Amino acid sequence: MHKLLPTSIQRLRFLAAEGLRFYQINAFTRRLEVPGLIVATWQKYAGERSAEYRITEAGRVELADRYGPSSPAREDS
Repeated sequence: MHKLLPTSIQRLRFLAAEGLRFYQINAFTRRLEVPGLIVATWQKYAGERSAEYRITEAGRVELADRYGPSSPAREDS
């Protein structure tokens, strides 16, 4: 398991449950992106420093390690 802040874990859970989301490009996002838990889709929000991200398989494994098999595991279409 990675050492993550509660806000980072919350972002992972949102991405797992709801799919693609826009987040501001900042240190919190980079903490999830560097170890490969999320990945940018390269879609940008118009006029903002925000990008669209999705959870990776490594991110799903991280959630399963923390919360067991009942963690959100939405399949992307």
